[in-house]
Formats: sequence, C-alpha cells, structure tokens
Amino acid sequence: MPQIESLSLWEPQPGDIGLESLTALSKLNSLFVANSNNADEVLGALPELPLVESFVIQDCVGFVDEDLRHLQRLPRLKYLDIVCRNASLGDTALEHLSHLDRLETLALRTPWKNVTDEGLAKLAAMTSLKTIMVLGFQCSPGQLQRLQKALPNCAITVL
Repeated sequence: MPQIESLSLWEPQPGDIGLESLTALSKLNSLFVANSNNADEVLGALPELPLVESFVIQDCVGFVDEDLRHLQRLPRLKYLDIVCRNASLGDTALEHLSHLDRLETLALRTPWKNVTDEGLAKLAAMTSLKTIMVLGFQCSPGQLQRLQKALPNCAITVL
C-alpha cells in the first residue's frame, strides 16, 4: 500500500478510518475526493500530506469558503481543481488559496459570490500561478484586466 501514488475517495464520510491512514501512503502525490456529505469534516480529517501535488474535490455537500483552510496541509500543492456546483465561494476562499505558494494551476468550477478587488488582490499575489480557469466567476472586465496585468505569465480563462 505505501507505493500508491494516486488515490480517489468516493463518498468519504467523517470518521472514516481510511482518512487518517493516508499518512502511510508515503508516495501519494495525487488525491481526488468526491461526493462527501460533509466537506468541512472530511477535509478537516485529512492529515498533512507533504507530497500531494494534485488535488481535486468534486460535488461535496456543504462546501464553503472556510473549507479551503484545510488545503494548507498540502504544502506542495501545484494543481487544484474544485468542482462543486452546490457551493458558493467568495473572497474568503481566495484568502485561503493565497497561502498555497506553490500552486501553478487553479481550476475553480463552482459558483462564486461577489468577488471584490480585495479578493482578486489575494489571487493576484499568487505569482506561482501559470493557469487559472474559473466558471461562474462574477467580476467586472476591469477586475479581470487588473488580474491579468498582475499575473502576466498566467493564462486566465473565464467560462
């Protein structure tokens, strides 16, 4: 089992024995979590995973801005894809993401609340970003222009 490099967790629940056991997967570098009924408790139960570079979270119930604070347990994270149609994220989510200083690719395919200039400034400070793809991102064309100017080497796609 320690040789596993990629793992998908379908419908993990708070208290699942397997979540704490992930630390034994010494080569784990890719993690996919889908269809949890309690995003905060499941993400909160994840141990520190120092080698994980790719993380996808999909369709987790109750996914909110504050849940992203748990991603700091993934210090080498380079690729993050959030696909949660029932979520509504905003500036606080961008604040938590701004602490992921190795992040290169950010795909946010989830509805967004009002994103302010302050929230976008947090994103603009993430100079390691090379690709941003967002869906349902409600901000002005001027805000996007300022973001692109702040991150000239980053491809930004808004769908």
